[in-house]
Amino acid sequence: MGIGKKKLAEVVLITGVFPMCSMAMSPDQVVEVFPQRPITLVVGYAPGGGADVLARHLSRHMSEELGQRVIVEHRPGAAGTVAALSVARSVPDGYTVYMAGSSTLLHQLMRRDSGLDFSRDLTPIGIAAEVPFVIVAGNHVPAATLSDAMQIARAQPGKFSCASVGIGSVGNLVCDEIQRVAGVQLLHIPYKGDAQAMTEVISGRSDFYISSLAAVLPYITSGRARGMAVISGARIAQLPQVPGIEESGFMTATPPGWFALMAPTGTPSHAVARLNRSINTVLAMDEVRKVLADLGYIVPPAKQSPDAVEEYLAADAGRWSEMLRRTGAGTVH
Repeated sequence: MGIGKKKLAEVVLITGVFPMCSMAMSPDQVVEVFPQRPITLVVGYAPGGGADVLARHLSRHMSEELGQRVIVEHRPGAAGTVAALSVARSVPDGYTVYMAGSSTLLHQLMRRDSGLDFSRDLTPIGIAAEVPFVIVAGNHVPAATLSDAMQIARAQPGKFSCASVGIGSVGNLVCDEIQRVAGVQLLHIPYKGDAQAMTEVISGRSDFYISSLAAVLPYITSGRARGMAVISGARIAQLPQVPGIEESGFMTATPPGWFALMAPTGTPSHAVARLNRSINTVLAMDEVRKVLADLGYIVPPAKQSPDAVEEYLAADAGRWSEMLRRTGAGTVH
């Protein structure tokens, strides 16, 4: 007499026959579908700046691609370090992501007491964009070129101020380098974001500002501020009338800035992979590439894996470390 289907099922459950079936049901083998709820994208600068604009464009398209909302949240302070630390200390489940920037990495290199270690605390997801840095001046500054402005600054030490998004930011370092090379004294004024800094420059309360092309391009094209120099080896298509910093004879060009998505260390690999696939898909869209280029960003030319992003960030840290040694800026412990 044969064994019925019901009896066979009982035998399987009791004896553990067909172990592959039981293995398939093991909790360790089950990969959670990701994402299942909204994701928070934390930006380390105030609303209205270059990082905010980029984050909002990416969040809109990534929301569509992921099938879940990507919500932009601002936590400004210390060149993005406040936001970085908050994300690093969050639950590593993939639902809290950080929009990292080169200024935050530089701040960490200059301030060892910041409590942040990129390689230890954060996991790379993908490069969002690269961007050149630009020196802008308020229309009240009585100089047509950066060279003219530095001549005035040498004759009147302390006359001009130089704004940045924080101590230890790229703008701060470039301001220090210009002072060293040109032999001038500039008052450094840190702000929490591009919009706040540019408001001060336009009003005449600050004289110069150093930030990403994406952050300052609208102010230059509208005539509310003037581009004095692009901190790159050559002029760029978006501002063909603005000379490169090396043309001005002050300093060697710096590497371009960048923005990257990062997650807390310990985030599951399947969540990192899904987010990486999402940002790569979004950046491959012709519509997105055109919009970002018009805004002043350089879109990565090819899809990048998290491992490739990690190598990119390590190389950038090496370049900035070398510049810190060359300029004598050193570190704060």
